[in-house]
Amino acid sequence: MNFDEHYNLAIAELKRTTIVEGNYAPPLHRFLRGRGVKLKPPHYNTIGMNILITGIPFAVLWGAIMWFILWQSQKLTPFMAIGAALVAGAIFGIFMSLYYRWSFNRNELTKWEKLEAEAEQTHGQTEEDGSISKPSTKVSS
Repeated sequence: MNFDEHYNLAIAELKRTTIVEGNYAPPLHRFLRGRGVKLKPPHYNTIGMNILITGIPFAVLWGAIMWFILWQSQKLTPFMAIGAALVAGAIFGIFMSLYYRWSFNRNELTKWEKLEAEAEQTHGQTEEDGSISKPSTKVSS
């Protein structure tokens, strides 16, 4: 199975959850995917990858805004401004990454590597509305 087929299975699974599209296909992801970058939806990325993908753009944007609005007039050195922006980006990236992991677990999503097997297992099992049902993985006690 190639990357695009895996990606489509992941998006189909995400659409069956309560997660909104802007969350599993944020603007930066749509922009990069439109330019041919093979990027998994954030819920399927590793924590480290999500820290980079969310933290770096945040650091750049937030740092630039803070530089022009506040730091330049306070005579903050560029070195200090870059350091503060990187720290803020790292914190933002960590929290976003933890959110995506929590959401992945809360919605009982299938691991990226197992999407193909899950799709084959649910193939043919459709709900009345035509959507594919996901088998429950919860153990009842």
